[in-house]
Parts: sequence; structure tokens; C-alpha cells
Amino acid sequence: MQFKTIEQYEKYKDDKKILKEIKKSQEALEKRKEYYKKQKEKYIAKQQLLIEEKTSRRLQRDQSKINQRLEKKIRKIQ
Repeated sequence: MQFKTIEQYEKYKDDKKILKEIKKSQEALEKRKEYYKKQKEKYIAKQQLLIEEKTSRRLQRDQSKINQRLEKKIRKIQ
């Protein structure tokens, strides 16, 4: 590129630096977005596992209570 004045050249250099910085910040922002998206997915998966575990324990507890009641009824009948 040819510039008519030194000022035009300096402005071109400054603009080029600014554009480079903007591009870097946009890339960093995209990386952060991806990182937080992955963290969110991990958190959701972990919460789902905890919910499943609690549900499983609750079902086992309920089943054992039902079994105990049935055993008591069977004993009464005998």
C-alpha cells in the first residue's frame, strides 16, 4: 500500500493493531464461552447423577419398608 502522508501510514498501523487486538479478544471470548458451556454440561450431568442416586436410594428404602410390612402381615396370618 502506498500512503500520501506519514499520518495516513501511522493511522493505518494503529488501525491494524486495534483490529488485531479486537480479533484476539474475540477469540478469547469464544474460548471462554466454550469453557463455560462445557462446565455447565458437566454440572448438569453431575446433578442428574445425584438425582438418580437419590431416587434409587429412595426406591430401595420404600421397597424395604413394603417388604417389612408384608413380612409382618405374613407372620400375623401364620
